[in-house]
Amino acid sequence: MIRANEAEDASAIQAHISEGDNEDAADPDQEHDQRESGSEDEQSHDDSEGDNNGDDGSDSAEQADPIPSVLSINDPRRMQLTREELEWARDVKELTRGYPDLDNVSDFMCAQIAIITRGDLDDAVSRVVALQYYRQNYKVIDTEDDGIRYLNFLVPFFPTQILSFCFSISEGTYLLVQDVTKMETCALSAADKVNDWMAASYYMHNAMCPDFATIRRGTITLLECEGMRIDQKQDFKLIQKLLSELLCYYPFKGEMRCFHTGVAFNIMAAIMRRLVPEGKIMTGCTFEGRLDQFYLLPDVTTANRRVLEQLIRALKRRYENEKSFSLLNPGIVGSTGS
Repeated sequence: MIRANEAEDASAIQAHISEGDNEDAADPDQEHDQRESGSEDEQSHDDSEGDNNGDDGSDSAEQADPIPSVLSINDPRRMQLTREELEWARDVKELTRGYPDLDNVSDFMCAQIAIITRGDLDDAVSRVVALQYYRQNYKVIDTEDDGIRYLNFLVPFFPTQILSFCFSISEGTYLLVQDVTKMETCALSAADKVNDWMAASYYMHNAMCPDFATIRRGTITLLECEGMRIDQKQDFKLIQKLLSELLCYYPFKGEMRCFHTGVAFNIMAAIMRRLVPEGKIMTGCTFEGRLDQFYLLPDVTTANRRVLEQLIRALKRRYENEKSFSLLNPGIVGSTGS
C-alpha cells in the first residue's frame, strides 16, 4: 500500500519509476509501487461506438468467485461487475430511457455511474443530465479520436504539470503524478483556451477510468505543491468552474496525496472539499526534494512524450472496453472480495 507516513529512500523510488517507464516491460502501462514519507491531514470529504445496449430484462451473467481488490492490468476480471452493480447499472439504463431528451448513454457509462452511486437513482440521473450538458457546452464528442486530440492539447499547454500516469502493480490501480505549480490557469483565458481545457479535462477523466476495477478502487494522485503562491497566475474561479461543472458529476473515485502544501494550495483544497465532499485529500505530505526530479528525465521533451503516450494508452483501453461491454451480456459477474 502507498501510505503518506511510510518512509522509503529516494534511490528506491527512483528505481521504481525507472522500472515503470521501461518500455521493454511486459506491459508499458505498469509501474511498481511508490511510497512517500510525511504527515497526513486526511479529510474524507457518451456514447460508445457500436450498439451494446441490450434489453435490461435479460440476465445472461454467470456467477463467479469474488473479485479480488488488486488485479493486474491485463486481468479480464477488471471488467467484471458484481451482481449488485449489474442490477444497479441496468436500473440506470432503464431510467435513462425514460428521458427522451437524453442522449444514448453507453452501457459502460451506466455501469460506471452505478459503481459510484451505488443504487441511488436520483444521484445517477443528475449525473447523466449534468454530463450531457457539459459535453454539449464544451463540444465533447466523446470518442477516442476526439479525446486524443484534446490530450495532445492538454499535455504541452502545461508542459511539466502532468508528470506520470502509470499502473501501480501493488495497488491494482492507476497512479497520476502532477505538479500543480505548473498549471497557471490564467494562461488559458489569455490564449482563449478555456473551452479546450474543459473538454480535455473530461477526456482526462475518461483516461483515468479505463475499466471497472479502476473505477471501483479509484485513481491515486500524487500532487507536488511546493512553490505554489497566492500571487501565482491562478484563476480560482475557473478552477471552481471545473469542480462545480465536471468533478461534482463525473463518476470518479480518487485519493489525492498532496506534498509540500502551503496557503495557496490549501485554499484550492478547501474549495475541492466543499464541492466534492466524497473525495479524499491528504495535505501536508512531505518528501525530501520535489517529485518532479524523478519524472522529468532525461529531459522535458522526452518526459512530455512519455506521459502523453501513457494517457493515450489508457484512453484507448477505456474506449475499447466501452465498445465491447454490454449489459445484456456482461459475462461473468462476481462479488467484491480480497
